[in-house]
Amino acid sequence: MPFLIMITFISGTICYFMVRLHPGLEHYLFFVLCLYASVTVVESLMMAIASIVPNFLMGIIIGAGIQGIFMLVSGYFRLPNDIPKPVWRYPMSYISFHFWALQ
Repeated sequence: MPFLIMITFISGTICYFMVRLHPGLEHYLFFVLCLYASVTVVESLMMAIASIVPNFLMGIIIGAGIQGIFMLVSGYFRLPNDIPKPVWRYPMSYISFHFWALQ
């Protein structure tokens, strides 16, 4: 956890001030906390996958596949209202933590 906090604050600080997002301590702290929550969820998901899959390479492949699907339905590439509704928008985009981090 201390390593994740350090990575989050260093990369979040660099990105926040390089892009010149909203000034103010509250906005900066909210950005860093959202980034920290996303990193923590990704680490937890990958640890859960690693505990299920017996092979290291297979764990990386499955984890990258799940992350890729979550990114596809979250709004990185298309707006959430443009995603087809039956499967991809309703169950998948609401399960995806990327969707909530982008909101």
